[in-house]
Amino acid sequence: MLTVPGTARVWHLAKNELARVEIQLPLMHEVEGVAYPIYDYMTPGSAFIAAPFGACTKRWERRAYTRSNCAELTPMRLETMVNRSKSKEELANTSAWWQEEDLIEATIEVRVEFDERHTHLKPFSLAHKEEAQSLLLEPIEMLCAMKRICAIGFYTGATPFLAYARYMAAYHFGHALKGPQDFRFIFIICVQNESQLICHDELLKIHKQFPYNFTYWPVLTRTWPRDWRYGRGRLLDPDREHIGSRVDIIPLLATVRAIEHLHLRICGGCEPRDRILLGLKQYGIKPLSVRSECW
Repeated sequence: MLTVPGTARVWHLAKNELARVEIQLPLMHEVEGVAYPIYDYMTPGSAFIAAPFGACTKRWERRAYTRSNCAELTPMRLETMVNRSKSKEELANTSAWWQEEDLIEATIEVRVEFDERHTHLKPFSLAHKEEAQSLLLEPIEMLCAMKRICAIGFYTGATPFLAYARYMAAYHFGHALKGPQDFRFIFIICVQNESQLICHDELLKIHKQFPYNFTYWPVLTRTWPRDWRYGRGRLLDPDREHIGSRVDIIPLLATVRAIEHLHLRICGGCEPRDRILLGLKQYGIKPLSVRSECW
């Protein structure tokens, strides 16, 4: 397996809880005495493979990290969002390289592969083989034909959808293509409190720049400022969702109207994903398509 040394930097967005990691790749890498250029054209929704040193296992660990930035805008810099899993401490501690309190720099090996013609290297791109579980984004031309996409992310499940939004903004949501474009991307992120929001100001800026194409709706499920103007509480009513074995998705339907006319994308924990899909089934609501990724 080919790897190249990348320079990793860490920014802590929420102390001991959430961090932004960025790995800068080199422009060239030597393989068997030959120097090859490295080109980056990863598709949003895919993951890269990095090998941090495991604090628990005491060995180098190969892990997949979903990319949150867009190769069109920031090539050669692989960005991802990571959180410390309190329910899986042993798993979380194997990535302790990013858990320092201060900004750090470290050398992290990143997996690469040759292109088909063997002329250059590129970051290895990992996506789920099953289409229903793959969040690999369609090309901009196909997105414009799809018209409406709604993405729901839970906590760091926002990561692939950040790449979506940045990619679409880079292409001005299809406005550069011929003919009128009425494509709309709705992005809903659910977190417990305001400190857990990822790239909040940037997403607000994209919404302001493309108000007819991009809707950003952050939902705070536990605590929120007194002047909070966005979503409050859970998308699924926690007090009623199991009454009569029926999931209460009324808050979701009030937030996302006409789901049956949308292509739905979900990223986050398996439990909220499964409840959303079950609730839609119970209400007889079928989106145009559904893809989801959970852990």
